[in-house]
Amino acid sequence: MSAIALAALGLAPPPPASAQTTPAELEYREGHREAAIARRAEFMRRMEGGLAVITSADRSEPNLYEFYTPDTEHHDFLFLTGIYTQLRFKPVASDLARGWGDTRKILYVNYPRVTNLSEPAQPRVAFVERLRAATSELDVRDAGDLLDRQRMILDDFALKNVRRAVEITGKGLAEGMKVARPGLTTRQVMETVDYVYRLHGADLGFDTLVGVASGLDQTIRYASTREEAAARGGDARITDGILVHFDTGARINHYSADVQRTVPAGDRFTGEQSRVYEMVLNVQKAVIAAVRPGVTWQELHDLAVRMLREAGGWDESYTYGIGHYIGMEVHEHGVYTEPLVPGMALAIEQGAIVNGTRVAFEDDVLVTADGHEWLTRSIPIEIAEVEALRKQPLLVRPEDLLKKR
Repeated sequence: MSAIALAALGLAPPPPASAQTTPAELEYREGHREAAIARRAEFMRRMEGGLAVITSADRSEPNLYEFYTPDTEHHDFLFLTGIYTQLRFKPVASDLARGWGDTRKILYVNYPRVTNLSEPAQPRVAFVERLRAATSELDVRDAGDLLDRQRMILDDFALKNVRRAVEITGKGLAEGMKVARPGLTTRQVMETVDYVYRLHGADLGFDTLVGVASGLDQTIRYASTREEAAARGGDARITDGILVHFDTGARINHYSADVQRTVPAGDRFTGEQSRVYEMVLNVQKAVIAAVRPGVTWQELHDLAVRMLREAGGWDESYTYGIGHYIGMEVHEHGVYTEPLVPGMALAIEQGAIVNGTRVAFEDDVLVTADGHEWLTRSIPIEIAEVEALRKQPLLVRPEDLLKKR
C-alpha cells in the first residue's frame, strides 16, 4: 500500500508579492486539478509501498543555474497538486506512523534538485535526518527517481501549456527579430521580447539572451555562472552587417518553451552569412526529422556532430549536447540514456562558429506515436522567412520610446 503526504512543509518563504497571477495563466489552468489526481495515482502506482512526503519549497541557494527559476523546488509539489501557492505544514510523527502501520518503513522524499556542497544544508535534508534519528528502520528513497520519469512525459494539461508557451514565445521572438537593428543595443532588444511575453500574460522560462553573433572567437565558454549571467545581461551595440542571436522562452503556469534564432542586423543576410546559416539549418532540420520513438539522445547528437564535421570541421565549435527535455523546467529533469517515447517534449539545439560568424538554432519538438511534431516551426527559420519578417511593420518601436522629449 502506498500513500502521499502532500501538505507542504514550511521550508521557504512565500513567493514575492510581485508574483501575480495573470488572466492568461488562469485560462490555461483549467484541468489541472483533474491532471493532478491522475498524476498522484500514477506516482503511487510507481511506488513500492510506503509513504511519500513531497515538499513545497523555494530553492534557497543563491547560485541559480541559468535554467532554474526561484520556484524550481516547488515544481514537484505543484505537479502533483495543482496548488500554485507555497504552503506551510508541520509533519507529525504519529501521522507517519499510522501511515506505515506494521509494514516496511519506506519513505519517498523529493530531495533538492541541486545541492551546492559549499553552502549550508537545505532544510529538506535536515528534515530527513531528523526522521532517521527517530527510527533505525527507515528506508529513505528519492521521489525524484519516480517523478522525473513522470514529468518527462507530458500529459494533456502539460502539453496544453507548453503549446501556449511556444505560441507566446513566437510572438515575442518575432518582434525581437524585427527590431534588432543598428542603433539599438542587445539589452533594448531583449527588453522588447520580454515585454511582449508579459503583455500576453506570461513570464520568463529563463533570462532572455540577445547577443552579437559576428566577430566571435571559435568557442564560447563561460568561466562561471556569474560570468554567464553577466553575458546574458549584456548591452552590446548592434552595428551594420552583423548577426544577432536570440535564446529565449516564455513560461506560463510553470511550463516553458526554449527557442534560438539568428537574424541579420540589416534586411538581408550576406553571402557568407547565408552559407553558414544554410548549413547549420540543414543540420537542425535533419536532427528534427530523425526524432521518433526508439531513437536515443546520443544518436541525435552523433548525427549533428557528423554533419557539422563534414561541413569542414565545424563540430569543433559545437561544445554542448544536442538538447534536453522541456516542461516545468526549461531543462526538465529526466532520463537521457533511454530511447525516446511518445509524449516527450524536446528542445533540439546545435550551432557553429565559422570564421567568427555564429549561427545557432533551438527548436521544441514533441515525440509522437508515429514520429514527431515540430512545435516551433511557425517561428521564422528559413532565410526567406526571416528576411520577409524583417520587412514587416514593427508593433513595438523601442527607438520611439527612447527619444528624449
